[in-house]
Order: sequence, then structure tokens, then C-alpha cells
Amino acid sequence: MKKYNALINEVKSDIQRARYNDGESKVALAMQENPHSAVPHNLMGILLEKEHDYTQAMRHFRAAYALDPTYTPARTNLEECGDMCSTGKCCYGNEDYLDSADERGGKQLCSLLSH
Repeated sequence: MKKYNALINEVKSDIQRARYNDGESKVALAMQENPHSAVPHNLMGILLEKEHDYTQAMRHFRAAYALDPTYTPARTNLEECGDMCSTGKCCYGNEDYLDSADERGGKQLCSLLSH
């Protein structure tokens, strides 16, 4: 998981700067290099959600969940993206989930995180 921390941080930065194509290129390469990892699919889902392509975002969140049902960010984003009252906020990685869970008593709180 540590090897993905740099990618997660780069994608967060790309999203903050609205450089979605840059983020998508990085994530696509990570998917090619690690086809069985949930992390790149979760990140691609976030990028697509930020671009308002919710159908494709859901596909990537589902793929991430199918690859690793224990990867909490994918499940959280899948639920958040599919929620009719979605906040539009995303969980990029386990550290985001763990930090927010500590703040609110261990509940599922990735939806409270900032973009």
C-alpha cells in the first residue's frame, strides 16, 4: 500500500488543480502495471466522479471493490457515489479513512473528507 501513497498524493493534487487528464494518465499507467490492485480503480473512480461521469465512476468503484472487498475507500466511495444525497466528497486511500474514523468514533466517515 505504501507504494501507492505517492500516486494518491499526485492524483489529489491533480484534482485540486483540475488537471484531470494528468491524473487519468497516471492512474491508467498504474492500472496497466498492477491490474489486480483496487487502488488505481478507486482513484480513477474519483477522477471520473469529479468530471461528473458518475456511471463510469461507479464502474471503477465496483471494480476496486471486486478486486479487494477489504479496501474500505472503494466501498465508501461506491456507497457515497450511489447515494442520492451524496456530498461529492471522496476517500482517496486507507489513511483518509483511518484519520476520519478516529475523529468520529470509528464510523464510516470518508464522505466527510474534503475533495
